[in-house]
Amino acid sequence: MLALLDSLNDQMIGAYTLRVETLGRARFFDQRHFALYLFDADGHRPAAPVFYGLYNAGRPSIHVPTWIDGEFVEQALDLIIAEEIARRLGALIPPGGRLWFAYETFGDEGELARETRIALAARVPLIATPMGWLLFQAGCWTGMRDWDIPEGGREGPRKLQGNKPVNRDDARWRATEISAILKRFIVQEADAEISRRAQRRARKILQAFESTEMWQ
Repeated sequence: MLALLDSLNDQMIGAYTLRVETLGRARFFDQRHFALYLFDADGHRPAAPVFYGLYNAGRPSIHVPTWIDGEFVEQALDLIIAEEIARRLGALIPPGGRLWFAYETFGDEGELARETRIALAARVPLIATPMGWLLFQAGCWTGMRDWDIPEGGREGPRKLQGNKPVNRDDARWRATEISAILKRFIVQEADAEISRRAQRRARKILQAFESTEMWQ
């Protein structure tokens, strides 16, 4: 199952080639610390990755789901690339799996992380924040949770968690719940640009829920 992570190697994102690099040993045999790099057309490796995290292959026999926990290196990418990275990571998560994207960094802070933190403080629905939107792009948008106070001491920075729907019926039911929340949110008066951007994301999510392509 760890080989599934390597399936990202040589995938194209625009003019760049995606590469996976291992970052030391993980705590358990079915886990892997990794970084994602975008090599240019000349094969040059950039100084910074676009994403790094921990991949857990999962153990269905003992009901441990597949998950990825990590963060974007925002100085090395733009939103379009971030969305594409999210989709590629989400493709590794099977139904019922989990995905965490950090919105707090211990180094240089990017705009997506900063805006997510401000939006959460303004009570924007989790899925309509920048990191929530990326989880939606990854297909991991059910049961979202804000890990604003990590438990147990090993979880690292604050982050949003999203889960991949178990099946199509689960997805439709969850979409109905989320749609009700987003419809209430988009009619609220937005006096800040961050809230207006969140409402635009909310409208796009609602449009996706209403599209037949979402459920094919």
